[in-house]
Amino acid sequence: MIAGQQLLSPKDPPPYAVVDGPSTSPLLFLCDHASNRIPESLGTFSWDGLLDKHIGYDIGAAIATHHLAQRFDAPAVLGNYSRLVADLNRFPADPTFAPEISDEIAIPANKALSPKSRQARVDGVFAPYHCRVAMQIDSHIQAGVTPVVFLIHSMTPQLNGLNSRDMDIDVMSMSDRRVAAAVLKAFSGDDNLVVTDNDPYELEDTDYTAIVHCQRRNLPHVQIEFRQDLIDSRENAVHWADILGDAIERSGVRSLAHDPTAETSCLPGVGND
Repeated sequence: MIAGQQLLSPKDPPPYAVVDGPSTSPLLFLCDHASNRIPESLGTFSWDGLLDKHIGYDIGAAIATHHLAQRFDAPAVLGNYSRLVADLNRFPADPTFAPEISDEIAIPANKALSPKSRQARVDGVFAPYHCRVAMQIDSHIQAGVTPVVFLIHSMTPQLNGLNSRDMDIDVMSMSDRRVAAAVLKAFSGDDNLVVTDNDPYELEDTDYTAIVHCQRRNLPHVQIEFRQDLIDSRENAVHWADILGDAIERSGVRSLAHDPTAETSCLPGVGND
């Protein structure tokens, strides 16, 4: 991409996709890494063998998110471009926002990225997505509902050739354990499932979406990581989405949607903070 050129062209799809649902719904689903699409302006780089891997997107997460939103008649917002273009769950100043190397694989389009090119990715993809998420949350709150936010992700069974993972689902949280504790309890009666609590990942202060949209606004939230080889087909993704959906039903977390301590306004930073 030429310095100063806009990231997205009129031929490119928008930076986010939306599953319509009423703002009165107690649930909201977000999927940062839903797509492995790249903008037309970056098509001159070699993407061979990159976009279909876990480094390009969260395999199966988009299908799971769509299914959950439809099951619960809830809205969802999904990222529409590869995490290699702009990782929507990282602050723009983070080196992994547009990584030069991911899981020991070089990313040619991100090598020695200039400040202007990085900012084009912030302006073209990152900021519009997060503004749309903020608008959706505002819509809920204006309707008198504090949404319970489910951040839907998927994880590779093996990273950097190490750390083979045998869990089915990782339930991730920080200090706010309202949703995580209830969902883990709902899962606890099924001996056929391996569900972990902040293992192998936990939410951290580098996780933009949870920090800015949920923690800063005191929204009840949890991040879910499905193991990718379990949801790598439409049929399997729907099956595991329903396993989570059943746990959501049992957990009673929808009752948290009217927590009066939630913030009623927020202007999330989308710059290099």
